[in-house]
Amino acid sequence: MASSASDENPTTVDDYFNGLSDEQKSTLVTLRMDLHALLPHAVDGMSYGIPCVRVDGVPIVGYAAFTAHCSLFPHSGSVLSKISDIPTWCEAQRGTLRYPIGKRLPKRLLTEILKVKRAELEEKAKQRRRRR
Repeated sequence: MASSASDENPTTVDDYFNGLSDEQKSTLVTLRMDLHALLPHAVDGMSYGIPCVRVDGVPIVGYAAFTAHCSLFPHSGSVLSKISDIPTWCEAQRGTLRYPIGKRLPKRLLTEILKVKRAELEEKAKQRRRRR
């Protein structure tokens, strides 16, 4: 079940965070800071009703808090299958990485996810240019 933040249809990341418990908010604020450290030119935004980080206007990853876990969404069904070392305390399914509230995703994992996602976006851009 989604957090109350999802039920209120927040329009900004801060609105979303305001609907979370302290522990949920702390977990996602840490993730947000880590993502911005790894993507210094990224900007915050909302996509599919959840916070995301965007580069050049494109959502790179989204994230959300739920009753029993937090999730990272690479907005792709193929990114997580290419990640080699997901911690055992995480649950990866197609386009969702679930992890416990209060846990911090390792920066090496975030780095790998972002690298795979960026490579996927670059490949899609090349394909679009070839079609022209």
